[in-house]
Amino acid sequence: KANKKVSRVDFEKCRPKLSRCQKTKCPSDMDPVCGTDAKTYTNPCQLSIATCLKGVQMAHIGNCTTLKRSQSCPSDCDNETKEPVCGSDGNVYKSLCDLKKQTCDQFVTEVPLHHCKTTASCNITCTDEKQFVCGSDNKFYKNECEMKRENCGKHVYVVPIKRCLAGFMFKGCQKICPTYYDPVCGSDNKTYSNLCFLEIEICRSKNTVSLQSMGTCTEPIKEMPKNYLY
Repeated sequence: KANKKVSRVDFEKCRPKLSRCQKTKCPSDMDPVCGTDAKTYTNPCQLSIATCLKGVQMAHIGNCTTLKRSQSCPSDCDNETKEPVCGSDGNVYKSLCDLKKQTCDQFVTEVPLHHCKTTASCNITCTDEKQFVCGSDNKFYKNECEMKRENCGKHVYVVPIKRCLAGFMFKGCQKICPTYYDPVCGSDNKTYSNLCFLEIEICRSKNTVSLQSMGTCTEPIKEMPKNYLY
């Protein structure tokens, strides 16, 4: 099959395309990708400009690697700092040394953490929102975001809350209270969400705090509720 003949034309014919491609404004974020032209681009946006201008496609995530076999591969990484590393093959490794050891001569490079599933949340900022979840490591976390961040590089996921409760041992005055709102007023003139939270305070204060009334302290319920149907 004959190659398509390419000839030189007047630059004005290319100017509209050049203007269109150069309109893209890219951030300066470092998130390197390798193009099919064997050139490393700062981030996918910079590559998209090259795609527009020259049809360059992404070869792989991360810096372009030299097509040379490694002279030596690490044999022992025990003394290396254990810090999760995301590889351009989509796998997570214990350290950069571990990546080089396990992927020796496979041209796998280190890439930003957000490219791997279990390290994507390592550097994110979580809110203080309290939506407690139980992790597959049988530990409670304030919310799912906190769970993922604290287990950077580990395959920890949300499981039913009863799994954590099953092996939970109450220590001192600590216990898990229900989230429903049925206010009670303590003798310290503080309103508690429900009787369970007041009981924790009674325990902490060594019985110096007691139940003063049902309802909020500003709108107490004078008559105690009856625990029967008729």
